[in-house]
Amino acid sequence: MESETAPAATTSPEFTPEFTARRGAFASLLLTNGLLTLLTLGIYRFWARTRLRRFLWRHVRFMGDPLEYTGTAGELFLGFLIVLAVMFPLGALYGAIDVLAPSGVRAVGVTLELAYYAAIFVLLQIGFYRMWRYRMSRTLWRGVRFGLDGSSWQYLKLATGWTILTLCTLGLAYPWMKVDLWRYQVQHTRFGDTAFDFSGSGRALLPAWLGVIVPVAIVGGLMIHIGQTAAAALGDVQAFINNAPVLFYVAAGVSILMLPFTFLHYRVRQVRVCVAGMRFGPARFHSALSYWRVLASCAVTFGLVVAAMTPAVMWLEIASAGVPVDNVAGILSSAAVPIALLFLLTLLGVPLIVGAVFGFDMARQLVTSTTVDDAQAFEAATQRVSDAPRFGEGLADALDIGGF
Repeated sequence: MESETAPAATTSPEFTPEFTARRGAFASLLLTNGLLTLLTLGIYRFWARTRLRRFLWRHVRFMGDPLEYTGTAGELFLGFLIVLAVMFPLGALYGAIDVLAPSGVRAVGVTLELAYYAAIFVLLQIGFYRMWRYRMSRTLWRGVRFGLDGSSWQYLKLATGWTILTLCTLGLAYPWMKVDLWRYQVQHTRFGDTAFDFSGSGRALLPAWLGVIVPVAIVGGLMIHIGQTAAAALGDVQAFINNAPVLFYVAAGVSILMLPFTFLHYRVRQVRVCVAGMRFGPARFHSALSYWRVLASCAVTFGLVVAAMTPAVMWLEIASAGVPVDNVAGILSSAAVPIALLFLLTLLGVPLIVGAVFGFDMARQLVTSTTVDDAQAFEAATQRVSDAPRFGEGLADALDIGGF
């Protein structure tokens, strides 16, 4: 009798994007960009950002082919100039609040300040969405362009509602806000004629987020308690602080020390949830981003920054020893070289270290920790003709959001 063999299980092919950049070439690009930006008093930063994106995009390969960035520095510069026409009057209005508010009527001044910050919030949300639209419209793979539909005003309404709810819940709704905003962003992102989808939930982020807000709540609660007790019992806050139990300082200190680690853990978890919820037709995304690798990169970057800054700071202290602190001219004359060195390190050295170490590691880890099932869905997408933004992400650039 012939034996029957079970049919082999079919598994969908899995692809992991490649990151082919070398740290040395990346650091060289950062150094050149930093020097030219410094020499041009910041004007070159539009060209620097464009060169950086082209470098990163072409070193990300998916299914054997690289991404392509087609944006130009001129588009970014033009977008920035257009936004200056909005930001300059807004900044001037904020500076004139004290003049506009009637003398002795504090409520009017507060109202004007709230209106100013509300306007900044609106510009931040619109700028972020338009930034994503511009970058998608300038990104191609195998000649097919990405894009972003949807409305920046609808995104603003969504962000406003979630921000109010987050404030009302003392931060507890924050994970749901981040996931829901990402959902809107992803569901309106397309590649060719096919749109992405998203199925994640903020509930998956709640445990990691509690690790952030619990230490904050502990410190805030203890501070409120110490203030109330001091006012009621001693009438002197400083006296109560001097006589506060050791437990207060231990709890506050531990909570503060925990915050950078717990927030980093939350951010890694957020990336994994946001990536894992993405869909493109039958294609499914997965993320294995490692918290410990990200933490190690942070630690190395921090150590290198401290190692670079410490000798210059010590040199400054030695050179200015004996000069009164209020004698600015004396300090400048006796410590001109270490001051100049600190200036260069702050504007050029530290950004170079952070970018070449942490920035490079994050780009590589984000790419190589992501896998895609049924990636052939991208090959089936065809180009869709649509209007793309004619100028760059001016609002995002003016408000300094969005990174690369």
